[in-house]
Amino acid sequence: MKKLPLSIEQEIVIKSLEADKSPHHAKTIVIGAKHGEYIIIEEPIIRISDNLISIVEKVVYCWFIKDGIKYSFETVILKKLDDGLTFLEYPKYFSEDRLRKFIRIRVNLEAKFRINDDKDYHEGSIFDISQGGCLLHTRGLVIVPEKAKLTLTFVLPNDQIIKDIEGIACNVTYNRMKQTTEVGVRFTGPGSEIKKLARFCYMCQFFKVE
Repeated sequence: MKKLPLSIEQEIVIKSLEADKSPHHAKTIVIGAKHGEYIIIEEPIIRISDNLISIVEKVVYCWFIKDGIKYSFETVILKKLDDGLTFLEYPKYFSEDRLRKFIRIRVNLEAKFRINDDKDYHEGSIFDISQGGCLLHTRGLVIVPEKAKLTLTFVLPNDQIIKDIEGIACNVTYNRMKQTTEVGVRFTGPGSEIKKLARFCYMCQFFKVE
């Protein structure tokens, strides 16, 4: 039986398979494990709202991320203890899926940007984003040289303002029929703005990779 790379206080996400249509899941942590027998976690509780919770029971789907790999498996809850601990049956099989270096989040954000040292700004939209870069879309054919320096300003869905983040233009695509331009942007700095993006993407990653 292959061994899961579990560690103490490893965050793990659990969803009940008794209610397939439910979008809700619980986050908890690993307390311990015995290979081939059980995994001990803190009791998983789904908080649907401030006043409504749901207890995860019976057959469950679990996953966690470690070193850029998503590990997922189905198992059953063996027992629950009064002190808030839950025992899962150790899975005989699990899947491994390597993720992107940076999690990409689908968004639709208005942005303004300038090319190299131009003073004039262009308007565009960001369709996906990560702490490593974004996909920038503009109406009209805007000449963007490969490896041009781009400076962007936009507001994230959590109302964080990303101001004058810098990047390098990659994979520029012109659609003459639709009169649009798409630019892959690799962010280079400053560190303060990239940290804001990293926090936002971390908050979103569990919804993205599920």
